[in-house]
This record gives sequence, structure tokens and C-alpha cells, in this order.
Amino acid sequence: MAKPGLKPQWQSLYYPLTDGVWLSIMAALVLVPTVLLMVSRLGSYADRRKRLTTGTVVVDVIGSLFGQMISDRWPKTNSTRLLLSMWFMFSFIICTAYKGNLTAFLTIPKYPNRPETMKQMVAVGATITMPPDLVDFYESFKKSDSELLQTFVKRVTFIPDSKAGLKNSLQKMSAHVYERFYLELKIVEHFTEADGSTPLYVAQENIMPGYCGWPMIKNAPFKPNIDKYIMRFHEFPLGNIFMMVVKLKLKGKVEKDGSSRTTSGNI
Repeated sequence: MAKPGLKPQWQSLYYPLTDGVWLSIMAALVLVPTVLLMVSRLGSYADRRKRLTTGTVVVDVIGSLFGQMISDRWPKTNSTRLLLSMWFMFSFIICTAYKGNLTAFLTIPKYPNRPETMKQMVAVGATITMPPDLVDFYESFKKSDSELLQTFVKRVTFIPDSKAGLKNSLQKMSAHVYERFYLELKIVEHFTEADGSTPLYVAQENIMPGYCGWPMIKNAPFKPNIDKYIMRFHEFPLGNIFMMVVKLKLKGKVEKDGSSRTTSGNI
């Protein structure tokens, strides 16, 4: 699938705190002024001419979150002082945590979540492309009772080859399904820039199995031993090392071709 793009920089102002914390702050901004207003108008502070207005209470409470001084007209009662002290402590903790996290979020960009499993792929409404040689897997999924696989099959479109499928995946909400190692090689070969960047990625979950097998006669007595050696090959990191070497060689070729094109253009 195509990598999701970065969200606008101004949205980083929201990320330092979680949704629950933001909701708690909004609730506190409604509750605290209401309680302070009730306390300031009750008890021994009965001089109507010196009572705080609703606007003054709201401005002082919200302004304290931004480090502003409060009005000197507040009642000198113990209950008011206690409530204000608790609010100032709450404001100090929130502001300190927000400022510290804001620096990190403005410095390091936040990438949106991307689908990594079949379930997530279906949940985001992605369309699916497959090459014709996966028709057997398509028919197998189609016969399944799984609601997830049934939804997956309904979104499948067959395309000529994997290169066309990967090119189609550059569009938003479109995924190409095939064997992992083959897709990784094709991405390196056709969709990777000279600096190593690519707009595509391969999800973590394997939907299609890798191919590793040999044709042999039916009920061959040596088949269990062959199966054992195939499993050992997959379990041993030599297979991963081989795949890594192939990708590095292909990546080096892409970088060399890219630098050659750049040199020719400069000439």
C-alpha cells in the first residue's frame, strides 16, 4: 500500500495530550468556574458591589492556564483559596506536560497509523488487486465462512501483473496482494528513489504464503524428509540473509542508476 502522508503541522498542537486528557481539561474549564462562582457569591462575602462577575471568573480560570495573573478581587475565604490552589496546581502540571511534549511533536513528525493486517485493510475500506496466478487463493477465500474473507473477496480486482498492481497502489486506499519477498524486490526495483525512499510499504501480516517446494511423485517415501529440510531452511536465518543480500544488491543498482542519471543531467 501507499504510505500515508504527514498531517498538517498545525495539528501537532493537539498531539501532545491524549483525547482523554483534552476532555478532562474541557470538563474542568466548565466545572471549576461554576464552583468558584458559587463559592464567591455565598458565605461571608456578601458585599454585592465587590462580587466577581461571571466573565471575570471565566477569564481568570482560563488565563491561569496561560500563566496570566488573576484578579485581586477574589474573596479571601479559605474555601476560595483552597479551590484556587488546587486549580493552580492542576494548571501547572498540565502546562508543564504540554510544553514538554509539544517540543517533541513539533520536532519529530507524527505519521498516521497505516494498515498492517487484513482486518485493518478491510476496516479502512481499501480496494484489493491481485495478479491472475492467485485465482486459486481467491476461490479458496470465496468459499470461506469468514466474514472478513468474504468482505476481502468482494473488493478484489485482478490486474495483469504485480508491477501494475503496485502502481495502482500509489493511489489512496488501494492495496496489492502477492508474495512478500517478490513485492519487496519489485518495490526496490521500480518504486525506490536513488536516496532509498519509496512511497510504498509491505504490511506486516502475510496474507499470501511464500513459495518453496519441489514437484515429486505421489506418496514418495522421502517426502517427510524433504518437508523437514524445507522447514529448517525457513527457520534458519540463512534464508533471510540471502533475501537481504539480494535486496541490497538491487538497491545498490537502483542507486547507481539514479546517480548516473543525475550526472548525465548535470553534464
